[in-house]
Amino acid sequence: SMGFTAPKNWLKTVLICLSIAITIELSYHLFLRAIFENITQSTVDMSAWEDVRGNFISYLVIVVFNWILAGFGEEIVFRGYVFTRLTKLLGEKPIALFVILLITSVSFGLGHMFYGGAGALYIGTIGFILGLVFIVSKYNIWYTILTHGIFDTISATVIYLKLDQSILPDWSLF
Repeated sequence: SMGFTAPKNWLKTVLICLSIAITIELSYHLFLRAIFENITQSTVDMSAWEDVRGNFISYLVIVVFNWILAGFGEEIVFRGYVFTRLTKLLGEKPIALFVILLITSVSFGLGHMFYGGAGALYIGTIGFILGLVFIVSKYNIWYTILTHGIFDTISATVIYLKLDQSILPDWSLF
């Protein structure tokens, strides 16, 4: 009932999830970060990730940790449990799904307030996207687990390699 249905084509599923995760990561660095920092008049607090920069052991630990607690754990809670239970309660009409998306996205973002206001807004937006992925995949939780896990792995890799401080643009000027 939480959406653990094996996809018909795992390779296609992984490639779709990889595409979504890359799009989210690039969107963040190219314009979303600047927009959310401007809206909240705060910066995204990435201090929790400082130990990962250039530290391979910390990087490996955080990748495993993110797959277990975020990729699987958060998706089972927010999409697999809360989202599916709210659809049983509110139904699946477009307005009900939009309300469910808002409820799960806002709570997902608030659970990440340690990133600051801009970070929580961004994470809430990711929650909204993951909710849309869940709906479009006909409530197949593997799509959100894989997208979330791949996204977190890409983010950790960008931080580990210090790409966010070097080659990725800082659009905070506009």
